[in-house]
Amino acid sequence: MDRWIGVLKIQLNPNSSTFYRVAASLCLSSSPKNLAVPSGNAIFFSGDRVEGTENPVIERLSDPQAIAEILVSKFGGSINAFVVEAPIFNGPFAVYKDFIPSVNENGEPKSYDATEFPASTSLVLLLSKFLAEAKNVILGKQKEPYETDSSSSFSCKPKTAFLGFSKGGIILNQLISEFAQPTKTQAQAQSNTNEFERIIPTSIDRLFKSLAEIHYVDVGLNTKGAYINDKDVIGRVSEKIASRDFGIRFVFHGTPRQWFDERRVWIRKEKDGLVGLLKAGARRDNMMGKLQFRERLYFPHQLADLQMHFEIIDFMDQKTNNILVLALHQNISRMGMFMSFMGKGLPTAQMLSLVMGTLHKQFIEKDIKSLQEFHIAILDIFSTVNSALPGKHYDVPSPKEVEACFQEWKEANESEKRKIFIDFMKRKVSLSRLDDSTLITGIVTPPAAMAAKRAGESLPQLKLIKMIPDVIFVPSATIMALVSVKLSRKMFLGNMAS
Repeated sequence: MDRWIGVLKIQLNPNSSTFYRVAASLCLSSSPKNLAVPSGNAIFFSGDRVEGTENPVIERLSDPQAIAEILVSKFGGSINAFVVEAPIFNGPFAVYKDFIPSVNENGEPKSYDATEFPASTSLVLLLSKFLAEAKNVILGKQKEPYETDSSSSFSCKPKTAFLGFSKGGIILNQLISEFAQPTKTQAQAQSNTNEFERIIPTSIDRLFKSLAEIHYVDVGLNTKGAYINDKDVIGRVSEKIASRDFGIRFVFHGTPRQWFDERRVWIRKEKDGLVGLLKAGARRDNMMGKLQFRERLYFPHQLADLQMHFEIIDFMDQKTNNILVLALHQNISRMGMFMSFMGKGLPTAQMLSLVMGTLHKQFIEKDIKSLQEFHIAILDIFSTVNSALPGKHYDVPSPKEVEACFQEWKEANESEKRKIFIDFMKRKVSLSRLDDSTLITGIVTPPAAMAAKRAGESLPQLKLIKMIPDVIFVPSATIMALVSVKLSRKMFLGNMAS
């Protein structure tokens, strides 16, 4: 699929003297060059300006057109990517006055007021005006008449993903506040936007109905308000998500520069607060897995600097990044589901030792020399465990507790360091215990089930077993084995009691 890539200045209101600088990478049909219907739209809101660093990484990742191309590489070649910069900069500070009327002169919000839907109204209008301008640019490069190409249309309406980077995260908070309100069905933003309704959401109602993903990308502020922590708002958001045909996924991407900044401790507290509210919403009986969330920490072993703050744009969602974290998410989540089914909560102390031993090898043994590096490693582990275990949230140890552990760990020999670390984590992560037979069954059954399936496939009487996918057969066999063990144990204990 061909693409049009460019940067345009868009005047949102005719009476305003300010312009939004918007970069985009848009899907085009092959011939003639018309706008094609995408599978989705990724909309990225930038933050404050950083100039004069003479750092090529920061300079490249400050370029909105480069970011648009990165978004296409992340979300797929069939999407449209938009990168929105603030229309006003007070020095380096981005000011999104149209989206959040309460912001001060430095662009910091005093509140997130959904009255009149300022952010969603502005966004719908901005996208429509941008496509109208882009159409004129495309028309100027071809002789054939322009029309929106629907030959490659997707069967479903395009989904929408919001991404807020740095201060751009305040736009996400405002949009979430507006999403929580009774949806304001709005007429088309302007008379000529009907031709774009298959490409972008052209009303507030369509914008929120298409919303599928919200990404906080190393969000932070110099004042409180980086993450919305309004319990009522998130409660209403959860209710609306539960009633939809498809869910919404929240992803929190962070670096030590924001999440572990000791001068701005509210950033991590607000992030943890929002994650906690989302976890509560995800536990609703009627949610059916529609509200999803994940935290990802990038560059956990590096000291905080400005480059990592921008470089996260390059690394976010990369499958090769934090491979242990991603694998641990999957393994603990699966174990958590099995143990929840068994009525015993989370994995055993033996399993905890295995997990913590792996984390110790991957995180702690990597040339940690200072308290700050040790603290970052501990916080990274808690971020991993909290985001991997559904319905659970473990409080991060206090700085004094971490410092005391570090002093003991630093003075210990190599053989003692592992034990000190695991004992410390066991004290901070309380897990329920399972009997050994259940644990052994859960570990042994999957490979045994796989071997049994392979053997059965060679027998004519069991040829239908080939029709069952491995991903269904193995978990099903494991659950049946675990249920059998638990029932057998209950019967045995019952006989002993009688």
